[in-house]
Amino acid sequence: MHTLGVDGGYTQKDVQEVARCFTGWSIHQPFGGQRRDRFARPGMPGAADVPPGSFIYRDWAHDQGEKVVLGVKIPAGGGKRDGDMVLTLLARHPSTARFIATKLCRRFVADEPPAGLVARVAATFERTQGDIRACLQTIFESPEFFDPAVYQAKVKTPLEFVASTLRAAGAEITDAQVLTGALARMGMPLYGCQPPTGYKDVAEAWVNTGALLNRLNFALVLASGNLPGVKLPPTASGDDGRALIETLLARYVGGSVSETTYRALEDIIGDRTRLKVRTPTTPDNEPVLEEDGDAENDDASMMPAMPRPRRTPGKAFAPGVNPAMRRYDLALEALAQADAPLPLTAQLTGLILGSPEFQRR
Repeated sequence: MHTLGVDGGYTQKDVQEVARCFTGWSIHQPFGGQRRDRFARPGMPGAADVPPGSFIYRDWAHDQGEKVVLGVKIPAGGGKRDGDMVLTLLARHPSTARFIATKLCRRFVADEPPAGLVARVAATFERTQGDIRACLQTIFESPEFFDPAVYQAKVKTPLEFVASTLRAAGAEITDAQVLTGALARMGMPLYGCQPPTGYKDVAEAWVNTGALLNRLNFALVLASGNLPGVKLPPTASGDDGRALIETLLARYVGGSVSETTYRALEDIIGDRTRLKVRTPTTPDNEPVLEEDGDAENDDASMMPAMPRPRRTPGKAFAPGVNPAMRRYDLALEALAQADAPLPLTAQLTGLILGSPEFQRR
């Protein structure tokens, strides 16, 4: 499934035969020698010289019978070679070329990549026997890659969004725990994907009202300078609101945004309302934004540290909430409970970092 693809032309019988081919393929002392190796056999060659956690072939556990995989007969008595033959069959199969070509084109071009480009990349994969660099060269030299229709067609995953906001803001990170909590709240906990296919690389997996509000909340609390373990350099400020908008747009999105985004930024300048974050503590309580009164100080660097919200001593975390997530929740709650509204610079920065233009890569 992860080489030929779901529609790669294999049958359930092929799956069973492949499993037989890989019998005996194992890991030597996967727990680092902390447990007795219950698979060891007297006189087993090489086991004593294999570092814990390394691949090891156990011939005594291998099915030595004849197998048939994808119509190819694998003779009896092949031992470890049975698994090697399967890997070769899969690597050279046209379905594998098409499957990997589709994934590469989806990653670098669009969620629904052009069929013609996928076919050319698959042909390159087959011709070069799986040279990924050659496949990428085919993509990057193609007219589809430079088609205006696919410019910024990809939406950042939460990990890409968090990393890009930190880079764009020039953040100095001394403790990343709160950032891992933010990623978990955005639905992409580090190393937390259950399916072996990994996190999805398409917009539909990440774009919905709740997810976008979560991203905007993160951008606002980052811009306010109140994420513990994350320090921001001094930012631009001034009385000329439109000049400030232009300065921040040039810094974060190259100066180009839609009319809708620009009008939203101008609205902040025009009526001097302030945005605050209302934070969720459970998945059912989605974050929302609310307006507040005028700010007396627009310099984010002068904004005092937010007070830590009062918590009930000994209160347990909600189900599924880990310490990193709770630390991030507390940062958001502190910002929401603060008496002082967000400075203008922090608001504009947060809105730009949460804008559709910055969401795309």
